[in-house]
Amino acid sequence: MKLYLYLLFIVTACMILQTNLPCAEEGEWEIMLDEFRINDIAHEGDYVWCATLGDGVLRYNKTNRSYTQYTTENGLPGNNSDDNNIYDIAVDKKGLKWIGTDRSLIRYDDVEFTQIISLVEDTPYFDVYDIEIDHDGSVWFVSRGGSGGGILAKYTPEDSTTSVKKEPLPDEITLLEARPNPFNPTTTISYSLHDASFVSLEIYSITGQKVATLANGFSPAGNHNVIFDGSYFGSGIYLYKFQAEGFRKTGKMLIVK
Repeated sequence: MKLYLYLLFIVTACMILQTNLPCAEEGEWEIMLDEFRINDIAHEGDYVWCATLGDGVLRYNKTNRSYTQYTTENGLPGNNSDDNNIYDIAVDKKGLKWIGTDRSLIRYDDVEFTQIISLVEDTPYFDVYDIEIDHDGSVWFVSRGGSGGGILAKYTPEDSTTSVKKEPLPDEITLLEARPNPFNPTTTISYSLHDASFVSLEIYSITGQKVATLANGFSPAGNHNVIFDGSYFGSGIYLYKFQAEGFRKTGKMLIVK
């Protein structure tokens, strides 16, 4: 309480007396989504994954400011409206999404949602939230009990190891065809780098108009997967242009709706 009153005094003094104390740094902020009750977010490349209350999971595209929504009607496990209550979401180093719902821990691998732990049977606990991934790949989370208390729990995937095995680096720069192709609404474009380098991956319409930028910066050596979301684009042929060091390649993909 004393700390709160002290901080309140400092802030009030800054506002009223206009002293030189560092009350706040200058900057800009803007609202990106305001139509959902968002509980938590997790970053993954050009995407922000959002956990919402009642509206499932959102994948927000920072490039074109669009989003894809996942609910029990299109893949999220469950059969009632409460199963669309998402309390927390985290992304591990493999790109797996870990999602906490009313009574389950769910994993999403960009293909399908899998219920990993169900707290419905034989336990008095519910509401999986505050998910954290440790350096060994284990998933830690908190779950509330009916009496208002809670537990700290850990889930260790079968392929989790105490040490990370490094994959051999590619011998050269490569760009694979978008898969699936044709697609609706998402496809994955994969590329490999033998050394860390500046990467550019852009999407163009068949008329040559740039419609999206999927990558524009330094990427580490290794294999990379980039998801293109065509939900807000019309049917037709699109080009993806990739550039890294002196390597350039263009591919075609088809959106079918």
